[in-house]
Amino acid sequence: MKRKLIAMMSALVMCFSAVPYTANAEEVPENMPEWIPQNFTEALQFDNEYGITHIEDGLICCVRKQYVYADDSNEYLTEYSGDDSMGLLTLSSETYNFVMPEKPDESDEEAYQKYLDFLHSNGISEFFADNDLVYVDYNYEVTVYTMNPSSSVEINWIEKHPQTKEIVNTTTLSFESSAEGVVTETDLYGWFPDTMGECYSYTKNNGEISIHDGYIVVCDEVCWDGGYSMIVESIGTTDLELVKKQSSSMSYIVPLDGGSSTQVRLYKPVTSGQVKVTFKHAREWEKNGKEIKKVIKYFNVDDNGNISEIDGINDGDCNGDGQFTISDVVMFQKWLSGTGELTDWKNADLTFDNNLDVFDLVLMKQLIINGGI
Repeated sequence: MKRKLIAMMSALVMCFSAVPYTANAEEVPENMPEWIPQNFTEALQFDNEYGITHIEDGLICCVRKQYVYADDSNEYLTEYSGDDSMGLLTLSSETYNFVMPEKPDESDEEAYQKYLDFLHSNGISEFFADNDLVYVDYNYEVTVYTMNPSSSVEINWIEKHPQTKEIVNTTTLSFESSAEGVVTETDLYGWFPDTMGECYSYTKNNGEISIHDGYIVVCDEVCWDGGYSMIVESIGTTDLELVKKQSSSMSYIVPLDGGSSTQVRLYKPVTSGQVKVTFKHAREWEKNGKEIKKVIKYFNVDDNGNISEIDGINDGDCNGDGQFTISDVVMFQKWLSGTGELTDWKNADLTFDNNLDVFDLVLMKQLIINGGI
């Protein structure tokens, strides 16, 4: 019945413009699906599970975190556009602020337990609540849409400086509805892992370094309370442009001490060529410090911008014995002087520029000094 009602509401939108049609009270379903946030706590949980968007039951739900400061809050705006006639129906739009309930008397067991459940669901300890240590400087704007069949729309979240009115940030969301009314998200966030859970799933299926939609994607969890950060390096015949960088951690009312976050970076090759990408966890301030994780992959970029992974490269192993040792350095040095041969020249090309020269020898020696690959 719920899906039929939504389909009927979509059919009501006969006039299209750059501003979506807003449903009246009679057109909105009496009961929204349970996954759509109805208060601040549920919006917080949505943020942790889905990020900023989720599509289910024929509905689009967008949850926007808006920071609110006493004297200097940015201005948050929403603009709409479509590639063709836009058929977007706004079912509801609510802003949820955090409200700390008054602590009941502990003798009222039912009320007191309800109060404790509220604290637990928001990640607040009773100690913080009792000592007025809970401060929330943001709210959630929750908007629910449905779309007409065979339509498309862009939703632009614009953030402006309160005094200068200059745009400081823009997030563009785009959606399409098929002739059958199936709605899909067509922007970057349709696949981009913008929560910790999504990052875990993406890494499990694709690895820490992968290819997606013309990007080289680096994605992993980093233990920042140990001082570690994600370091990404590239070398080769093409440069990589950092297109997007995002850090995600679980949202809590009271931030936890220590922990980790997931880091996602999208890189776009500037030209055709080959590139070696090294990803590691290390303390950036420590020279030659301990690397607790390291992954290396090699990619080829053709003239059309298509990226493919190159297999079978073992850095430094120019004698082909499956490992990199001082004997490889000796073999390469003899080859450079014209008194020897290489078993596998590609493994000696550490600069990844399809040329073998003294720069590769310098990198080999550095690898030996630093303990290998």
